Amino acid sequence: MLSKSDAILAGSFLARAIYGGGAIPQQWRNNEWYRNDEFPSLEDPFRYDDDYRAYLASQGTPWTVLTAGSDGLDPAFFSYAGNTLGSFTSGGLYLGNGSTPLTWNESNKAEALVAETWINGEKTLVLSFRGSDGGDAFWQAQTFNDKGAAAYYRALQPVIKAVLAYAADGANQISNVVVAGHSLGGTMADVFSLVGTSDPAIIGAQDFINAGLNLEVVSLASAGVPPRLSTELGLSHIYTVNGKIVGLNPQSFYTSVNHTGDRVYYAGQSGEEDGSGL
Repeated sequence: MLSKSDAILAGSFLARAIYGGGAIPQQWRNNEWYRNDEFPSLEDPFRYDDDYRAYLASQGTPWTVLTAGSDGLDPAFFSYAGNTLGSFTSGGLYLGNGSTPLTWNESNKAEALVAETWINGEKTLVLSFRGSDGGDAFWQAQTFNDKGAAAYYRALQPVIKAVLAYAADGANQISNVVVAGHSLGGTMADVFSLVGTSDPAIIGAQDFINAGLNLEVVSLASAGVPPRLSTELGLSHIYTVNGKIVGLNPQSFYTSVNHTGDRVYYAGQSGEEDGSGL
């Protein structure tokens, strides 16, 4: 059985790595695009071209990145009626194509990273959600707003569903699942913990529990749950008054980590963001 401390360590590691850039060693970054003074539009501000796969494989205990197709996740979850719901970069980063309330043409996606490793002899799958990585948190109202947070969570549904199917398949021998995120990603971990089973199209932690999986959720410096999120998504373990969330009942699989010095980015960004998890 995975301990809480091991879950926090594994979740925190992937929640940092998912930012790319300064969060991973230079040899795994796409440095050709890191700085382009002549053509700034050709820069890679969201670190979509970094090699997360190779970086994680280089660890003392290697991590194997999972993507669609031969890398393990069922491709059927990432398209519907001819439309692409999500895709993966060559470096293994998931990019969700969900709609956002304030943009039509979106270049900044809903990002996640899926990898498996061995912890104390047990095969463990870790799913990490990236935090706010630019002006998207403001322009798309991804944080502190019920519609923006719900839209972001819906864009993560294909990878969450694919992870559930993969982990629940006994042939893959997954002993533990850790779901983690930092900042906005922490909010997504919070939402994941609260989503009920009233809407089969939107899944969360309870679906993993129902599948018999050993689940741990690690929320790092969460931006918090928008108070009217329950008007957008079916949530459990909450207390509401007039449609506004006034209290939360965290479950035993959930751990929140927060401190006043935490920055929006682990990777050396300048802004700070107040927030709390469940």
